[in-house]
Amino acid sequence: MSGREPGEHAGGRMRFRYRLVGTINAARAGIDMTGRTIDSGILPEFAARIAANMARTVATQSPVFDRFPAPHPRREFIITERVYFPLARDGAQVDMLLSLFAYPGDADTRPVTLPPPRAP
Repeated sequence: MSGREPGEHAGGRMRFRYRLVGTINAARAGIDMTGRTIDSGILPEFAARIAANMARTVATQSPVFDRFPAPHPRREFIITERVYFPLARDGAQVDMLLSLFAYPGDADTRPVTLPPPRAP
């Protein structure tokens, strides 16, 4: 991470690095992307799409949703849904992204049911 922006600048473009990847996502992907850039573990045909989603999240300061096959070798048969959320330590300048992944129809990733809210 350089400066106050969520991506590393390289060759005039932002490069995003995964700081932490959950165990279910790493198992589905067949690779743990923790500490890696998009370019180092994502199939080339998906890397630009994912980077564009992340850059759009930064530019618009709004969540971005996308659905496509898993972008890892020999995992294209797995459908993924992703939403990228902008985060800002100072409440204004986006300096991190939170990415949530879902695998529709995957028996190992059951829906979570939240408890009802407590009365004040």
